[in-house]
Amino acid sequence: MVPTKIAIIDGHPIFRDGLIKIFSERADYSVVGAGTCASDIIDIGKSTVPDVILLDTQVPGRVIEAIVSFRKMSHLARILVFTASESVDCAIEALEAGADGYALKESTLDELENAISCVMSGNNYVNPRLATKVIRALHHPVQQTAGEMPVLSIREEQVVALLMKGCTNKNIAAALNIREKTVKHYMTMIMQKLDVSNRLEVVVAAHGYSHREGLNGKHFN
Repeated sequence: MVPTKIAIIDGHPIFRDGLIKIFSERADYSVVGAGTCASDIIDIGKSTVPDVILLDTQVPGRVIEAIVSFRKMSHLARILVFTASESVDCAIEALEAGADGYALKESTLDELENAISCVMSGNNYVNPRLATKVIRALHHPVQQTAGEMPVLSIREEQVVALLMKGCTNKNIAAALNIREKTVKHYMTMIMQKLDVSNRLEVVVAAHGYSHREGLNGKHFN
């Protein structure tokens, strides 16, 4: 059987080296790369062409942007976020950016291997503890009341808040310390969630939700 080529990006040396040792000793895996920061995702993807990347979203750098860039570069390699963060917003941001799965570091080795197998099979994986909340937020279930504000991630709310203040993509990128292309990615996701087709309609919809729900800007401070 051809071993699964795996790359590991984690900012904690002991944890990263431990994973490298574990998978290097397995005949069904081949560790082809390791990194410590967000930019390593692109470098490793180009130089080693892994089958799957284990990525801690808490490494230094612009992780979400790196996922977006990597996904544009490669539709074959799988990205499995492997992190200690149990934030639903973090999970949603990573999955919407192009990650294939979201696993927690509290997982057993068997659970991690199951997650790897899942994404390698072309499916998405989310840690069972977070799965229900993440799926609900991603797919906007029919139980959502008509006219109710769709679920936006924290970052998406920040983008909308700045947009409502008249900020351009360049202004938003500077304010949030992200790239303009990442702002465009968020705008695409926001427009899909709000069911609108341009920036002006985003602002109108956001004002409308705030007014109807009596939120007084609660979502967009």
